[in-house]
Amino acid sequence: MIWFLRVVLWFPTAYTIVIIAHEGAHAVSAVALGFPSTLFNFWVDHEFTGATVMQRAIVFAAGPVASLALGVVAAIGYRVVRRPAAGVPLLLLAANGVSNFFGNLMSAAFIGDFSNAAQAMGLPVPLRYGIALLGVIGVCVTVFMAGRELRRWTSPGTGRLIAAAGTTIAPMVLGTLFVILINQPTPMGASFASGRWSEGTFWIVGAIGAFFATARTTHEPNPTKVLFIDVLMLVVTTGVVRLMSTGIAIAAFG
Repeated sequence: MIWFLRVVLWFPTAYTIVIIAHEGAHAVSAVALGFPSTLFNFWVDHEFTGATVMQRAIVFAAGPVASLALGVVAAIGYRVVRRPAAGVPLLLLAANGVSNFFGNLMSAAFIGDFSNAAQAMGLPVPLRYGIALLGVIGVCVTVFMAGRELRRWTSPGTGRLIAAAGTTIAPMVLGTLFVILINQPTPMGASFASGRWSEGTFWIVGAIGAFFATARTTHEPNPTKVLFIDVLMLVVTTGVVRLMSTGIAIAAFG
């Protein structure tokens, strides 16, 4: 079996889990504040009638913050849990969660959740560009470190170039294609695909991290073996996306 297949399977799975948590946080925070919402894949339709500036800002920021929280928990789990089966899933959940947060910071001066929050709060444009720069740095550092860690999950004797391609570029290309396909049709049109590919290009930095990382011996039998849970999680997350694509109406609390 191809040694990097497990990373290929978990790339779209981890990404999709983060997006589900992200959009779910938008919806839950909105209804908790009294605004009915309809949850979709990759966006939430809020009924913001009567919402204050601060309430809007809280809802807009909830998604990226949830992504960060999930990523941090997964990163801690990656360091603490020593079971081989958990290595790749936790690592990719951590990378996608943290990079999603910084990616939203990166868009603070343009479009996206933090941009909406910044506009709602009336933040000055120079500050928004400073936040965006912090986001760029954060994404690059996150995927670079993830690439270095992914080098651990290569087959023994794998060369640097093959290791970099197999742990980052191939999973990104195949995983991004899968994410685009399972989210069709989308009202975002061609911009949805271009947005996903734009996100994926940052994994070139991850490939650099994997290329220059020193290969480590895991002392674990078959660390790259595909498990039943890997396939099951991909199927489950795909099913959740298809359910969300029809819209899930959530009434306001109380």
